[in-house]
This record gives sequence, structure tokens and C-alpha cells, in this order.
Amino acid sequence: MTTEHYDVIIIGTGAGGGTLAHKLAQSGKRILLLERGGYLPREPENWDSREVFLRDRYLSDEVWYDQDGEAFKPHQQYFVGGNTKFYGAILFRLRERDFDEVRHYGGLSPAWPISYRDLEPYYAEAEKLYLVHGRAGEDPTERVRPRGGPLRALRPVRRLPLSHGRQGRRTCAMRAARAEARQRDTSDARQGRPAGDRRQRPQRH
Repeated sequence: MTTEHYDVIIIGTGAGGGTLAHKLAQSGKRILLLERGGYLPREPENWDSREVFLRDRYLSDEVWYDQDGEAFKPHQQYFVGGNTKFYGAILFRLRERDFDEVRHYGGLSPAWPISYRDLEPYYAEAEKLYLVHGRAGEDPTERVRPRGGPLRALRPVRRLPLSHGRQGRRTCAMRAARAEARQRDTSDARQGRPAGDRRQRPQRH
């Protein structure tokens, strides 16, 4: 039996494990990623909400048990990429008050040992990595960001039929939309304008 040595072993290739692997990729360390499942088969049903959410096409067949011994089927997909293969493509930021102590009917939820201010630079870095688009300031609970808002909101892409023959066209349309957004951001930067609409609501005290 051959023994392999790795400096870092990451279990799971979803949002957490995948992001960590990306950050460590240039470190020169030997990194091993372990994933329970294989690659998601590429097929038209990938984009069919009825197949994904109603018919549970990609869910695991395993059964879990709650604290009372009742069986239930978890909403778990085991593929390279983890549950990010089927998530809604929305990346939220917690609000500042989410880190504070919270009193509710069930008791007391203690404050986090870190604050929103501690995490904000990492939020900004992650949004840049994942090309988060949107319009900052639409949510009245959102505070002004020291680094500005996300990239310009993308225009809707016309939905194409999900047949095998047109699947490639759908992919090309999505790539074209992303390329167009990047060109607009580059043009804005060259003309000294911020990339996208970064207007903010006044801070609420």
C-alpha cells in the first residue's frame, strides 16, 4: 500500500471546500479534495425544476433520523461541487445585527465572537471571485459598503428549449451575457465611472 502525503485535505467540494481549495491552489502545498459523489451528468434535466425539486432526480436515497428517531429524507446531493450544483445562484450577506445577541421565545442566542466588520473584506473578496452581480442599495437593511457595490445587474437571458440539440445554444447565450457585462464594466472603468450602479441609500442610525 502506497502512502501519499498531503499538506491539506479538504473534505467536500461545495461552497466552503471549493472556495478554500481555490485560495490555497497557488500556495505550492499538496492539496487533496475528497468528495462523496462523482460528476453531475450533463443533461437537459439539470435545468428542469420539476425534475430537480419535485421528482428528486438528483437526491441521495439515504435516510436520516431526527432526535426522536423519526426517519426523513435529507435534501442532499452528492456530486463534485456539492449542493452548489443546484443552489439558486444567490449569495447573501448577513446584516450587522445578525452578529449581535438575540433574545427570542426559545431563549438567548449569544453574540458571535466576530463582527460584520471582521467579515466584510472576505465578503467583498468572495463576491469578486464569484462575479456577484446586482444593484446595491435596494435593500433598506443594507449598510453602505466601503468598497462599493457588486457588479452591474445582468439583463435577463431569453430562455431556450432544453432539448439536447439546443443545450449548447443556451450555454452560449449565458456566456454571451456574461461577456457583455464584463465589457460594460471595462468600458465604465476606462471612462472613470464605477463598474455598475453603485448608488447607496443613506445610512440609517
